Amino acid sequence: MNKIIFNIKKILKPLLKKISNKKIRDFIIFLHNKSNEYTYNRSVLKYYSKFDLNQIEPEKAKVIKFLRENPFNLFPYEFTKKYNSSDIKVLKDEKNGLKYSFLNSKKIYFKKKLSEDNIKNILNSLTLEQDIESPHRYLVENFNLSENEIVADIGAAEGDFALSIIDKVKMLYIFEADPELIESLKATFEPWKEKVVIVNKYISNKSNDMFTTLDLFFENKELPTFLKIDIEGAEYDSLQGANKILSKDSGIKVVIATYHKHNDEIVLNNELKKYGFKTEFSKGYILSIWDGIIKEPFLRRALIRAKK
Repeated sequence: MNKIIFNIKKILKPLLKKISNKKIRDFIIFLHNKSNEYTYNRSVLKYYSKFDLNQIEPEKAKVIKFLRENPFNLFPYEFTKKYNSSDIKVLKDEKNGLKYSFLNSKKIYFKKKLSEDNIKNILNSLTLEQDIESPHRYLVENFNLSENEIVADIGAAEGDFALSIIDKVKMLYIFEADPELIESLKATFEPWKEKVVIVNKYISNKSNDMFTTLDLFFENKELPTFLKIDIEGAEYDSLQGANKILSKDSGIKVVIATYHKHNDEIVLNNELKKYGFKTEFSKGYILSIWDGIIKEPFLRRALIRAKK
């Protein structure tokens, strides 16, 4: 079976360059992802079969027990089973032509091109990942927002995190590089436009038409007190461009994704500690194949929460 999976990967990737039909391309990507997931599951279970689960870290043992009875899941925990996308209702705003749903009684809008099923699946995933039991939950009891925080939401996507904190913040800067999301973000945050700035740029360690550093962006502004950074593997570059902000003596918190690259939990943790942050990892693990690296010990930490 492993040989078959390897051949699927070898054949499918070149095919994508030759096929223009979106449905066929999406199906090929689906097969490629499923082959990766199958390989990942087998690799994880084979590796941990050498260990007595009673002798390893309880959180890892919990994941292995889940994988032995369930298919691949980014979040390998029982809490995921309480979420069902079919329970989500999608409506259409006739004024702007955008579809929307509700998140904690607030409207959240989506890209025009998305179908109702797409929206249901996206919102289901967003809600699931912020479950109180999720390794990907940004805020917890001992790491939360104070009143009147200035927040930089870096990698806002559909804006679910920003929407969950909007009533509490003094100022909210939403950074999202996908231009197709800007229209829906503007619609979502229209009721709070006096304290929301939406920035369609990548956050990095360089500045040009498409990129900016956090230090440059906030050069003549009040510095943020809270950074949420979740930008698909560019997290380290974003820290490299935030020396002034991260060097503040106190009163700053950072929550940053660590699962997009194999060694990010080590690299990013060391980088934040250089600035004097006290750091801790979120509870639990994620099964991430974002960077295509399937390598021991397989299980990745999802987030670092840091403050000083």
